[in-house]
Amino acid sequence: ADPARFPAEDIASTLSGPVALTPNGGVHDIHLQGDPQTVIRNLYSLYGIRVSFNAPLSGPPLALDLDHVTFAQATHVLDIVANIFAVPLQPNEVLIAKDTQENRDSLEPQVEETLYLPGKTNDQMQELANLARNIFSLKEVTASATGGYMLLRGNEGVLRQVNALFDDML
Repeated sequence: ADPARFPAEDIASTLSGPVALTPNGGVHDIHLQGDPQTVIRNLYSLYGIRVSFNAPLSGPPLALDLDHVTFAQATHVLDIVANIFAVPLQPNEVLIAKDTQENRDSLEPQVEETLYLPGKTNDQMQELANLARNIFSLKEVTASATGGYMLLRGNEGVLRQVNALFDDML
Protein backbone atom coordinates (compact mmCIF):
# COMPACT_ATOMS: atom_id res chain seq x y z
CA ALA A 1 0.00 0.00 0.00
CA ASP A 2 1.13 3.52 -0.75
CA PRO A 3 1.91 5.35 2.53
CA ALA A 4 1.07 8.66 0.87
CA ARG A 5 -2.56 7.55 0.68
CA PHE A 6 -2.77 7.38 4.47
CA PRO A 7 -2.02 10.60 6.39
CA ALA A 8 0.13 10.09 9.49
CA GLU A 9 -2.66 11.15 11.84
CA ASP A 10 -4.95 8.47 10.35
CA ILE A 11 -2.31 5.77 10.73
CA ALA A 12 -1.48 6.82 14.30
CA SER A 13 -5.14 6.62 15.30
CA THR A 14 -5.24 2.93 14.30
CA LEU A 15 -2.16 1.87 16.27
CA SER A 16 -2.37 0.36 19.72
CA GLY A 17 -0.09 -1.31 22.20
CA PRO A 18 0.01 -4.95 23.13
CA VAL A 19 -3.26 -6.73 23.87
CA ALA A 20 -4.33 -6.41 27.50
CA LEU A 21 -6.46 -9.08 29.12
CA THR A 22 -9.81 -8.04 30.60
CA PRO A 23 -10.67 -10.82 33.03
CA ASN A 24 -13.91 -10.81 34.96
CA GLY A 25 -13.26 -8.87 38.14
CA GLY A 26 -13.52 -10.09 41.65
CA VAL A 27 -11.97 -12.79 43.70
CA HIS A 28 -12.50 -16.56 43.71
CA ASP A 29 -11.80 -19.53 45.89
CA ILE A 30 -10.00 -21.96 43.63
CA HIS A 31 -9.90 -25.70 44.26
CA LEU A 32 -8.81 -27.44 41.09
CA GLN A 33 -6.95 -30.64 40.38
CA GLY A 34 -6.17 -32.70 37.33
CA ASP A 35 -3.93 -32.78 34.32
CA PRO A 36 -2.15 -29.46 33.60
CA GLN A 37 -4.23 -28.49 30.55
CA THR A 38 -7.54 -29.06 32.33
CA VAL A 39 -6.50 -27.12 35.44
CA ILE A 40 -5.19 -24.24 33.31
CA ARG A 41 -8.32 -24.12 31.16
CA ASN A 42 -10.62 -24.25 34.21
CA LEU A 43 -8.75 -21.56 36.13
CA TYR A 44 -8.82 -19.10 33.23
CA SER A 45 -12.49 -19.85 32.53
CA LEU A 46 -13.37 -18.78 36.10
CA TYR A 47 -12.31 -15.28 35.04
CA GLY A 48 -13.92 -15.40 31.58
CA ILE A 49 -10.74 -16.03 29.58
CA ARG A 50 -10.51 -18.62 26.80
CA VAL A 51 -7.32 -20.69 26.51
CA SER A 52 -5.34 -22.10 23.58
CA PHE A 53 -2.10 -24.04 23.87
CA ASN A 54 0.89 -23.66 21.56
CA ALA A 55 1.67 -27.36 22.15
CA PRO A 56 0.18 -30.09 24.33
CA LEU A 57 1.31 -29.78 27.96
CA SER A 58 2.24 -32.86 29.87
CA GLY A 59 3.45 -33.41 33.37
CA PRO A 60 2.26 -34.54 36.73
CA PRO A 61 -1.25 -33.66 37.86
CA LEU A 62 -1.71 -30.20 39.36
CA ALA A 63 -3.64 -29.28 42.48
CA LEU A 64 -4.51 -25.65 43.23
CA ASP A 65 -6.11 -24.66 46.52
CA LEU A 66 -6.29 -20.88 46.72
CA ASP A 67 -8.71 -18.81 48.74
CA HIS A 68 -9.95 -15.34 47.92
CA VAL A 69 -7.57 -14.63 45.00
CA THR A 70 -7.70 -12.19 42.11
CA PHE A 71 -6.99 -13.16 38.53
CA ALA A 72 -3.44 -11.79 38.76
CA GLN A 73 -2.74 -13.71 41.98
CA ALA A 74 -4.21 -16.97 40.69
CA THR A 75 -2.40 -16.89 37.36
CA HIS A 76 0.89 -15.93 39.03
CA VAL A 77 0.70 -19.07 41.18
CA LEU A 78 -0.37 -21.17 38.19
CA ASP A 79 2.51 -19.87 36.06
CA ILE A 80 5.01 -20.97 38.72
CA VAL A 81 3.41 -24.32 39.57
CA ALA A 82 2.87 -25.36 35.94
CA ASN A 83 6.01 -23.66 34.54
CA ILE A 84 4.01 -21.80 31.90
CA PHE A 85 3.41 -18.29 30.66
CA ALA A 86 0.47 -16.68 28.92
CA VAL A 87 0.41 -14.46 25.85
CA PRO A 88 -2.77 -12.39 25.42
CA LEU A 89 -4.28 -12.88 21.97
CA GLN A 90 -7.51 -10.96 22.56
CA PRO A 91 -8.86 -9.21 25.65
CA ASN A 92 -10.56 -12.49 26.63
CA GLU A 93 -8.20 -15.09 25.11
CA VAL A 94 -4.66 -16.30 25.89
CA LEU A 95 -2.11 -18.62 24.37
CA ILE A 96 -0.44 -20.80 27.01
CA ALA A 97 3.10 -22.09 26.48
CA LYS A 98 5.74 -23.94 28.47
CA ASP A 99 8.06 -21.36 30.03
CA THR A 100 11.27 -21.75 28.04
CA GLN A 101 13.52 -19.03 26.65
CA GLU A 102 12.88 -20.29 23.13
CA ASN A 103 9.10 -20.00 23.61
CA ARG A 104 9.40 -16.55 25.19
CA ASP A 105 11.61 -15.34 22.32
CA SER A 106 9.20 -16.60 19.68
CA LEU A 107 5.82 -15.91 21.34
CA GLU A 108 6.05 -12.82 23.55
CA PRO A 109 4.92 -9.69 21.73
CA GLN A 110 7.63 -7.15 21.07
CA VAL A 111 7.16 -3.41 21.33
CA GLU A 112 9.42 -0.68 20.09
CA GLU A 113 10.11 2.50 21.99
CA THR A 114 12.18 5.58 21.36
CA LEU A 115 13.76 7.29 24.35
CA TYR A 116 14.83 10.88 23.75
CA LEU A 117 18.06 11.74 25.56
CA PRO A 118 19.26 15.10 24.20
CA GLY A 119 22.66 16.45 25.19
CA LYS A 120 24.32 13.08 25.76
CA THR A 121 27.76 12.43 24.28
CA ASN A 122 28.40 9.44 22.05
CA ASP A 123 30.20 7.68 24.93
CA GLN A 124 27.27 8.33 27.30
CA MET A 125 24.77 7.03 24.75
CA GLN A 126 26.82 3.89 24.16
CA GLU A 127 27.09 3.34 27.91
CA LEU A 128 23.30 3.63 28.30
CA ALA A 129 22.77 1.32 25.32
CA ASN A 130 25.14 -1.26 26.82
CA LEU A 131 23.29 -0.99 30.13
CA ALA A 132 20.00 -1.76 28.36
CA ARG A 133 21.58 -4.70 26.51
CA ASN A 134 23.48 -6.23 29.42
CA ILE A 135 21.21 -5.67 32.43
CA PHE A 136 17.87 -6.17 30.67
CA SER A 137 19.06 -8.61 27.97
CA LEU A 138 17.65 -6.47 25.18
CA LYS A 139 18.98 -7.68 21.85
CA GLU A 140 17.81 -4.73 19.78
CA VAL A 141 19.16 -1.39 20.97
CA THR A 142 20.22 1.48 18.73
CA ALA A 143 21.71 4.66 20.17
CA SER A 144 22.32 7.93 18.32
CA ALA A 145 24.12 10.75 20.10
CA THR A 146 23.66 13.07 17.11
CA GLY A 147 19.93 12.39 17.06
CA GLY A 148 19.68 12.34 20.86
CA TYR A 149 17.64 9.16 21.00
CA MET A 150 17.81 5.47 21.80
CA LEU A 151 15.60 2.96 20.03
CA LEU A 152 14.70 -0.13 22.08
CA ARG A 153 12.82 -3.27 21.10
CA GLY A 154 11.68 -5.89 23.60
CA ASN A 155 8.72 -7.07 25.58
CA GLU A 156 6.59 -4.43 27.27
CA GLY A 157 7.48 -5.41 30.85
CA VAL A 158 11.21 -5.15 30.22
CA LEU A 159 10.85 -1.78 28.49
CA ARG A 160 8.92 -0.48 31.51
CA GLN A 161 11.82 -1.54 33.73
CA VAL A 162 14.33 0.19 31.44
CA ASN A 163 12.22 3.36 31.53
CA ALA A 164 12.01 3.28 35.33
CA LEU A 165 15.77 2.87 35.66
CA PHE A 166 16.54 5.62 33.16
CA ASP A 167 13.99 7.93 34.82
CA ASP A 168 15.74 7.43 38.15
CA MET A 169 19.22 7.85 36.65
CA LEU A 170 18.68 10.80 34.36
